[in-house]
Amino acid sequence: MSTQDNDQHSNPHNGKISLSHGVAAWWFGSRGLNTWMLLLVPLIVAAVFWPAIHNGFVWDDWGYLFNVEYSTTEHWVQALTQPLLSFPNYYRPLPVASFIAEIHLRGGHDPGGMHFTNVVLHAFNAALVTALAFRLGRHRGASVNYALAAAIVAGTMYGCHPALVEVTAWISGRFDLLLTLFLLLALLANTLESHPIARPILVGTAFFAAALTKEMAVIFPFVLVAWNMAWTPQPILPLRALLSNTKKRGELAVYLSIILAGLLYLILRHWSLGNIYTQSAVSFAGAHASFLQKILFSAEALARYLFLAINPYSGISVVHPHPYPVPFDDLIAWASLTLIMVLLITLIFLIRRHPSTGWLWTMLPIALLPVIHILGIPIGDNIIHDRYLTYPLTLYALAITPLLIWLFRADSFPIAKQHIVKRAFMALIVILLIANIVNVRITIPLWRDDLSLWTWGSTHSPDSMFALSNLGSVYFENKQYPKALELGLKTAKLRPEFYAGYRLAGKALLELGEKQDGLAFLQLAVARLGATPSAETYIDLADAYMQLGQYKKAEEILLPLSTKEPMNRNLNLLLGIYYSRLGDHVLADQAFEKSQLFYTTEVQTARKKMYDEVLASNKYPKLTAKQQPPQRTPP
Repeated sequence: MSTQDNDQHSNPHNGKISLSHGVAAWWFGSRGLNTWMLLLVPLIVAAVFWPAIHNGFVWDDWGYLFNVEYSTTEHWVQALTQPLLSFPNYYRPLPVASFIAEIHLRGGHDPGGMHFTNVVLHAFNAALVTALAFRLGRHRGASVNYALAAAIVAGTMYGCHPALVEVTAWISGRFDLLLTLFLLLALLANTLESHPIARPILVGTAFFAAALTKEMAVIFPFVLVAWNMAWTPQPILPLRALLSNTKKRGELAVYLSIILAGLLYLILRHWSLGNIYTQSAVSFAGAHASFLQKILFSAEALARYLFLAINPYSGISVVHPHPYPVPFDDLIAWASLTLIMVLLITLIFLIRRHPSTGWLWTMLPIALLPVIHILGIPIGDNIIHDRYLTYPLTLYALAITPLLIWLFRADSFPIAKQHIVKRAFMALIVILLIANIVNVRITIPLWRDDLSLWTWGSTHSPDSMFALSNLGSVYFENKQYPKALELGLKTAKLRPEFYAGYRLAGKALLELGEKQDGLAFLQLAVARLGATPSAETYIDLADAYMQLGQYKKAEEILLPLSTKEPMNRNLNLLLGIYYSRLGDHVLADQAFEKSQLFYTTEVQTARKKMYDEVLASNKYPKLTAKQQPPQRTPP
């Protein structure tokens, strides 16, 4: 590669983009760039992740994608204005809308088509990273050749990062893919410095869309401030001068547009959910950990994310278990806290001495703040999740772009044998890229189905309550009840304060004919729910009561629950059996029809056969004449 700047007619606006230059010119800010370069990175990334289209539905896909409210148009508004999967603080209408659109456009649930959409979204995100990296390089004065080479490497390394298999090979990763898409578009729109009206409108709109996609968007305003400080470094003090410069550069209008977009989002969120945030949704063992233990937990989470970003080859997994509260003798937690303090001091030093570099690297830890448990909300027994790196890794790719440009210019260093340094650097890039691609290709098939996914998870982390209970659920669905019971008991022993193990063991015991023990375990599961939203556990308890002929107790659970979740198919299936045993066949038929909604004809036929067999069996005892309650209508 030549060391000369091939762009003889560089942009006179020093990084500002003119909309009249066309799509390619806007994308890369250079009229001299061949348009095929636009497709290079996304084509590579799409090719690497292409095997994901052969995967099926796994894990939360069964809840997110098979929601009965998606089935008919009259339920769409309800689906778009309610919490996701009964989690009170999950308000994500845009990804839900994408699921609904795909299901109806494809005429049903097509896992291959949905995986294809995820692959395309991820490839497009990699293209956006490439565009931003190129813009950053050109803004810093690098030649077209060097900026383009660094941008392609940054975009490809991001797109082929092994930690991003989870969001791409798992359909439910759509939330993080769309979040990243909108936040990258917002960051790219922010480079429209020569368009004082279009810039704030586009940034605000993209941020609003990101907020409607996932709550993690809340951190973007702080990332944007760091980006602007890196783009055009300036002293923080005095504040009056900082504010004046911010206004001159058009940044103040952008910040105001973000504030307005945020307020509009909060209004819409409150209108849909009835609140902004529900504190009662937080329920897990160790909620009353000491302040120091919370600091240690957050520090270790941040350190693990940073380590996974740099070295994903041994750390990626569907689960990352960790005890909470953190034991005070956890040396890794203390080492993590020490490391984070050193990194913080280093960032402060960089900001003071090399502000453009310091602020660029500061964006990464800022983007991770929502997922390091500052509010103390671990999911299950996991300290981190691979998918939460989807957006922060884009900032990591941008932060290393200046370093890549510097290394590509190694043949101009005033040292002997410069070409050897450059060749060694390029060889290292090739080796890392090959290692990433191999890792991605090995990991994608592990997301093929639930059995392979949770077998991998439990093998990688045999002490993970989350992996064991999910693997046990797979065995239960496959009617391997002894294995399900074994894993349920093991889960309960690992996490006696959590409900999942007791629920799994109770369900397995019911199927094995040990109904009294099954009921006892399910009662323990409900007692450990706390504020955890799990209607299915209550349904299982009602099922146990019905199998024991205790219909009055089952009714006390089923009827109130039917008011809260009238479209729940498992609930309606059990209500069909309940009303049938009461002799009210009209209500039984109505409930059963609701339980069949949005299933394929094949599945409906199988469920109808199972339902008839259950009614003809003695699994649910029939009521005697004295036990018959008066006729009623459902609430």
